[in-house]
Amino acid sequence: MLAGGAASRFPAKLAIVLPRAVAGLGAVLPEVVVVAKADTVVPETGVAVWREPAAPRHPLLGIAWALGRAGGRAVLVVAGDMPELDPAVLRALAADRGSASAVVPRHPGGAEPLCALYRPAAAPVLRRGAEEGRAARAVIAGLAPDWLELAGAASFRNVNRPEDLA
Repeated sequence: MLAGGAASRFPAKLAIVLPRAVAGLGAVLPEVVVVAKADTVVPETGVAVWREPAAPRHPLLGIAWALGRAGGRAVLVVAGDMPELDPAVLRALAADRGSASAVVPRHPGGAEPLCALYRPAAAPVLRRGAEEGRAARAVIAGLAPDWLELAGAASFRNVNRPEDLA
């Protein structure tokens, strides 16, 4: 679970949304970890918190950091501000048995790189993309991922402002 953003538009976001997102992911996976910057106030969720380097401030760094800490395992990454993810999508990502360096959901609105499965081979590309400040979708496309094709994007809604909770 990525929770390293600055939340400048909605400072209380993590306290409100992260516990719900962790619970949803925990219903599908046997282990959930929150990846956050050292200065991020992470609410108590009952799961471990891995502190990533302070810079660069980019979600791809959090993914690369998690891959480095995961002991050679693939990681299913979910942004901490996505509290309504479809459990069937999460299970499909977690069950993937392919060999591509990433499995990324894609729907008519585009790819969802912050809700995807990443394998250790992706880490150097992700780290480089973060250091260069590149857009996550562009970096992910360069990985030539396996795409999990979906009909809609409703479950990928993220919360960035208080009104997004309605």
